[in-house]
Amino acid sequence: MFLIFGITLGSSSRAPDKYDEGTVQKKWNADAGGLLKELATRFEGVADFTHDNIQAAFNAFLEEKGLKIGAMLPLFRLSVTGLG
Repeated sequence: MFLIFGITLGSSSRAPDKYDEGTVQKKWNADAGGLLKELATRFEGVADFTHDNIQAAFNAFLEEKGLKIGAMLPLFRLSVTGLG
């Protein structure tokens, strides 16, 4: 399992030890934490946690929120890996 903002998913429960400061400065905003928590909750509801199902849930989330992948992917990558 992996951990995103207190919600455990996947195969490792370890959050990143540090986060890329450049990405945090450039991409993090007032909505980022709430969006990531909502996305993590969405992922928690994916019964069969496969690539295709995760991608479908991610794309549906983007569409529902009216977001482009470039607005969300760096935040997601940062939350999972700590890297920008």
